[in-house]
Amino acid sequence: MVNADGVSKGKKFTLPRYQKEASVLIETVRKYTGASLATLMKISEKLALHTTHLHGQFQLPSSASVPAFFAYTGEVYRGLAALSMPDTHLAYAQKHVVILSGMYGALRPLDLIKPYRLEIGLSLKVGKHNNLYEFWGSKIADALKAELETHKDQYIVNLASGEYFKAVDKFLSGINIIHIDFYEWHREKWVIQSVYAKKARGLMCRFAIDNALKKTSDLQKFEAEGYAFNTELSTSDHWVFTRKLKAIKAG
Repeated sequence: MVNADGVSKGKKFTLPRYQKEASVLIETVRKYTGASLATLMKISEKLALHTTHLHGQFQLPSSASVPAFFAYTGEVYRGLAALSMPDTHLAYAQKHVVILSGMYGALRPLDLIKPYRLEIGLSLKVGKHNNLYEFWGSKIADALKAELETHKDQYIVNLASGEYFKAVDKFLSGINIIHIDFYEWHREKWVIQSVYAKKARGLMCRFAIDNALKKTSDLQKFEAEGYAFNTELSTSDHWVFTRKLKAIKAG
């Protein structure tokens, strides 16, 4: 997470739909401190102490909140590069993109959030629930369905990781879903290399936003950073994009 000072001026923001649930979760993780949090999250004690500080300052909502599109810092969001988007593109994203979150469930790009660390695959006991998948149940999928009802093109494009899509998959029976993967040519075969695939998911999301795509099929035109739609590896509901990296000789 980052503190995106100055990005909020002049923009219309929204509030997360599941603030009540986020409040329950933050109160639960606040019970963990130091070594216990490090063990739970499998992180260093130094990082655990920083996390407890973040969660100690967590408040819904607050003037220090940051729009979700600007708050995350992983490879996906480097590919997305949301800070460079004009307001018209952000408006399109607000209507077409849903961010899956362990803390907030489902977020729109301009939902205001606070910094946190809470992966959805975490085995965190919350009340009678043994983990976050059980805690969220069908709520995240319900948010996706609600957004889908507002669109003529009745498809969900899955650019989430397997860990996060697991939170919604079983609740989306009967929904048209296109799963996207990005492969690299490595040692004479196509493979998924996580760091590249994550950035590519962000790049594809940015492509859809920049071009204000209206049809899911138009995503097959995506060609950023050498990727191209691979008809041989793709099926009707699993689209694969591939590229061959060229080695560059040093010196």
